Amino acid sequence: DLLAHLSTKSITDIPKFHSLQHYLENIQNFGTTDNYNTEMFERFHIDFCKEGWYASNKRNEKPQMIAWLTRREKVSSFQSYL
Repeated sequence: DLLAHLSTKSITDIPKFHSLQHYLENIQNFGTTDNYNTEMFERFHIDFCKEGWYASNKRNEKPQMIAWLTRREKVSSFQSYL
């Protein structure tokens, strides 16, 4: 009964999806929001990738970089308990 009802509804009847239709127009008219900034996260990505790369032996680097980051997170977590 519920599935039959959902299949007859348009996806734009859901408020979250309906608002997506207006994003492009609003950004073109008003610009991005003041709080929209990805610089911090991009900086984290750059730092962690570079440091992980330097810690690897440059062969099959992805697993080494992941292991390095995992160890770094564990050390940081442990230090927070001290």
